[in-house]
Amino acid sequence: MMEKELTINHRFGLHGRPSLRLAEAASKFESDVEVVFEDDRVDAKSVLNLISLGVPCGGRMKIIVNGPDEVEALEELVSLVERNFDLEDEME
Repeated sequence: MMEKELTINHRFGLHGRPSLRLAEAASKFESDVEVVFEDDRVDAKSVLNLISLGVPCGGRMKIIVNGPDEVEALEELVSLVERNFDLEDEME
């Protein structure tokens, strides 16, 4: 099991489009992927679960990955979050 705590810097937080991008990326991996925010822990392969967390801009969330491709999964997911979900058009 591997985990990483990250700050959400997207100005709208973890809303629809970032949640979709994160869920799509997580779904490419065999490993279980979960996101924790405050007291809630959800399956990161579900867009609705991610949106339900309500992570705001500046919120700290943790990505937890467990499985055979956990190293690659965590690296890709952390990179996606750090790139603001490749949604530069929403960052202005």
